[in-house]
Amino acid sequence: MTICKNCTLCAHPKSNYIKWLVNLLSPVIFGQKPSEIISIPKSNFESIEEIQAHFSACSKIKFKVIDFSQYSYKVFFFHPSKLESTLKNKSNLIFLSKLGYSSSFEKILCELFLKISFGNIPDEIGVFLGYPLKDVIGFIGHPSLPYVKTQAWRIYGNPRLSDQLYSQFVKSKEKMSFLLETQSIEDIFASYLQ
Repeated sequence: MTICKNCTLCAHPKSNYIKWLVNLLSPVIFGQKPSEIISIPKSNFESIEEIQAHFSACSKIKFKVIDFSQYSYKVFFFHPSKLESTLKNKSNLIFLSKLGYSSSFEKILCELFLKISFGNIPDEIGVFLGYPLKDVIGFIGHPSLPYVKTQAWRIYGNPRLSDQLYSQFVKSKEKMSFLLETQSIEDIFASYLQ
């Protein structure tokens, strides 16, 4: 069985770490979320090797390993077309340009990765993660957007849009949990990550 064209997944079919990661990334895999970022301790380099072995040849999900600090790496996973459309959204683009970001997709990503490599997760990461701009602006401290609640992120102002998005993310994880119980990880990669 060919998985993700040259993926070495079959060498690690029972990886609980990869199953956990695929479940975490399910909103990105299903195209509902543009990206996700995780932290991996430098003492656990095997996880980076597993990510490289499983995701390097996949076309739907790309990733960038960023040297974050002397203790950890950050791994930024993204759905290229979903992230590009998120960043090209007019409001998001204006917001990011006010923070000094370029207008080209590739340059915006490089600028984000550079900030992260300096050991800082910038507040605007929420835009890249697909959170509503109102929540990102509220998190940064805009006084007209009161804090309402925390679900997977801090929600500000009217929660309707944020609640809808959160519900989509939860449904993606429920769907992936079901798939992980009923299908092999190889089949999931073949069906959803090629």
